[in-house]
Amino acid sequence: MIECKLGDNKPHRGLSRFAEQFPDTEAVQIVYGLRQEEFRNGIRITDAANWLMGLSA
Repeated sequence: MIECKLGDNKPHRGLSRFAEQFPDTEAVQIVYGLRQEEFRNGIRITDAANWLMGLSA
């Protein structure tokens, strides 16, 4: 599960609910210009540019 945000690092309640409901599924929130990566309630909050660069075809 992925949520994209422009500047807010607080996970949306829908993403939080789905992360609780499906604990074996990776939940990621990518944020443009995030200063510090964190892990909150099973959700990885990471910088959008770094996360997108890590994708491979």
